[in-house]
Amino acid sequence: MFEPKVLFATDLDGDLGRGLHLATDLALKHAATLLLLHVVPYPASDGEGLLHRVLEASMRRPDQILAGLTPTDAAVPYRHILESGEPEDRILEVAERERVDRILLEVQPRSTLRKMLGRSTVERIIARAPCPVVTYRAPAPSKGLAATPSPKLHHADAPFQALQVMLAARVDALEWWLSVQRNAVQSVANRLGVQDGVAGLVASELRSLGPALRVRAQRLLELELGELGRAIGAIGVYVLDPSGQVLLGYGVNPDPSEACTRFLARAREQGAAVSIPMSATSNGPRSGGVILGAAKVPVRGAADVLLVYVFDARRDFLRILAQPGPVPSAETYAFDERGIMLSNSRFPDQLRRLGLLPPDKMVQTPHLLRVCDPGGNLLSGYHPTLPKEQCPLTVMAAQATAGQSGFDNRGYRDYRGVEVVGTWRWLDFYGFGVAAEMDRPIG
Repeated sequence: MFEPKVLFATDLDGDLGRGLHLATDLALKHAATLLLLHVVPYPASDGEGLLHRVLEASMRRPDQILAGLTPTDAAVPYRHILESGEPEDRILEVAERERVDRILLEVQPRSTLRKMLGRSTVERIIARAPCPVVTYRAPAPSKGLAATPSPKLHHADAPFQALQVMLAARVDALEWWLSVQRNAVQSVANRLGVQDGVAGLVASELRSLGPALRVRAQRLLELELGELGRAIGAIGVYVLDPSGQVLLGYGVNPDPSEACTRFLARAREQGAAVSIPMSATSNGPRSGGVILGAAKVPVRGAADVLLVYVFDARRDFLRILAQPGPVPSAETYAFDERGIMLSNSRFPDQLRRLGLLPPDKMVQTPHLLRVCDPGGNLLSGYHPTLPKEQCPLTVMAAQATAGQSGFDNRGYRDYRGVEVVGTWRWLDFYGFGVAAEMDRPIG
C-alpha cells in the first residue's frame, strides 16, 4: 500500500518551531506521514576526532531532543528516525529507503568565504535528492538589536517532553517484545520434529493405528512442545485443526471470545501473529490476562493447522507499562479498539473507592475499565449524569481508537475525570493503543 511521506531533516538547532510548522503543513497538504530525522554527524574523515563527537553526542542526548519533537497538528501521523554518519549521505539514504515525497531542510547562513569554497550540504542534497526539496531560512536578526531566540525545547515543558520520550520508549519495548514472541512461536512451528509430530496427529493413517499408539505419539509431541514452551516462557500450548478443534493442548487457555476467534483467523491469514492481552479461563492469571502467539505449522495435506502458545501478560507486557514515570502522577496504559483498558491503572485504590473496580485487591483494570470521560472530577465528588457504559471516550481514547496518534498538552479529563495532559500512539498492526498521561500542571 502506498503511503505518502514528508521527511523533515533537522540538526536540532536553528528555527525548530518554524520547521515543525512547515513540516506539519506539508504533511497535511499531502495527507502524509511526517518523518522527523536527525543525523548525528560522525564523518569517516574525523579520525581521532570521532571520539570527541561521540562524547559530545552522549552529553547532548540527541535521541531525547528528537523524541520531544512532534507535529504542530495532532492529526498528523509521525515517526522519529535517528541516524549517525555523514549527514548528506544519511539523509539521502533515508529518503530512498522510505520513498519520501518531499524533503524539508533549513538553510543555515553561510559566510562569503564558505560560499567561495563550494556548495553547502543543502545544495548538494537538492542536486542528488530523489524527490523535491523544500527549504526555509531562519529570520535574520535586525542590526543593532538583540536576536530573537529561535523556538527551543523550554525547561517548563520538560515534564511533558519526558512523558513523550517515555511513551516512545515503552511503545518500542512493547513492539520489540511482541515481535520476539511471534518469532519464537514461528520458529517452533518450523522445527522438523514439531512438523512431523503434528502431521502424525492429523494423518488418517495415525487414526487407524489404535488408541495406544496414538496416545504415545501425542505424548511425544507434548514433550517436545512443552520443553520448547518452557524455553520461551509459555504457560500453555495448543494445536488446532483447520476447524478450530483442539488436537492437543494443556496449560492455561484464553476465554472463548470473538476477539480470540478474530485473532486465530488473522494468524491463519498472516502465517504468524501475536495477540493483544485477553481474558483467561479460571486456571489462568486472575488479573492481566494472557497473550497468544500463533503460527501455522507446515503440514503436507493439512493446511491451516495452528500452533498456539499462551503467555502471561503480566510477565513483560504489563511490566513494561508499569514502570515509574517522570512525575508521581504519570502513567502509561494500553487499551483496545473499544477503549477497554488492557493493562493496570496507576490508581487502583482510587478506582475501588469510586466503585469502578471490585473491592478485591487482586483484581485490577485489564478488561474491566473503559477509558471514558465521566464528565467531571470523580475524586472531587462529581456524580456522572450518564451510566458509565454510555459516557463518551476520553479525548485521547476517542482519537486513538480512530487510528490517530497525537498529544494534548492543554488538558482533558481522564477516566477518573481528572484534568491531565497526555500523548498517545495507535498501533494498527496489533490493534491496540498506548497512552502516557500525567496530571495537568496548575498554571
